[in-house]
Amino acid sequence: MTRIIPFSTAKIVDAICIASDNNILCEALFDYLQHRNFENIGVACSEKETLDFLGRCDSSILIISANLLDSTVFQTIDALKKLKTDVKVILLSNKIEVLRYFEESQDGVVKGLLSNHESMSDLYYCIMEVYNSRRYKSSHVKRLLLQSQISSYDLPALGCSFSKIKELTKREMEIFLAISNTLSTRSIAEALFISPATVNNHKASIIGKLSLKGKNQLLSIAVWYRTTLTNIA
Repeated sequence: MTRIIPFSTAKIVDAICIASDNNILCEALFDYLQHRNFENIGVACSEKETLDFLGRCDSSILIISANLLDSTVFQTIDALKKLKTDVKVILLSNKIEVLRYFEESQDGVVKGLLSNHESMSDLYYCIMEVYNSRRYKSSHVKRLLLQSQISSYDLPALGCSFSKIKELTKREMEIFLAISNTLSTRSIAEALFISPATVNNHKASIIGKLSLKGKNQLLSIAVWYRTTLTNIA
C-alpha cells in the first residue's frame, strides 16, 4: 500500500511523509492529516519509497514508526542527512533503547519523539511544534524514559517511604501528583492558580521531607510512585 504524490519536476514544499510497515497506522494518519487540511501527504512502506519521496521535497516532515526493523529506522534517518533538503523527523516508538538513543544523541534531524499510544491531537500538536523548528517530547515518552532511568534505583536506600509521602500537606501532595505526571513548574502554577515561585518553595519542602537530594530525584521518585499516589491522595 503506497500513496505517493505523482512525480513533478517542481519541488514539493511543506510535505508530510508517513513511513511505516503498519498499514492500519498509515491509513489512520493519512485520513487524519487529510481531514486537518494537510496537503502533499506521502505514505511509504520502505526506505527506498521514503527517500524517493523526500528527495522531491524542498521541505518536509517525516513521521516514521519504529515498528519497522530498528536497523531500517536508523538507516533511513542516517540516509536523510545526505539529502540536500530540509527534513524534520517525528519518531513513533515504545522502544526505550530507540527513544533513549535519539534523546541522548540530540540528533539534528529527529525533532519529535512520540510513543505509539499517542492520540491524534497529540500528534497534531507535535507536528506544529516541529514545523516551527521546536523539539518536542510527549509526556508519555518522558515517563517511559524516566521509568527506565530509575528502574534500578534502590528506593529504601533513598530514605523515601510511603509513610513519609503520607505526611505531605494537601497542597504538597497536589504538587507531587503533578510532578509525577511530568508537568513543568509553570504548568503546575497555572493549574493551581499559584506563582511558579510558590511551586518551587513547595518542591523544596517536599525534597526536605522525603530526604531527597534535589529536583531530579524528586521527579524520579514521583514518577515511580505515580500508580500508588492516586490511592494515597
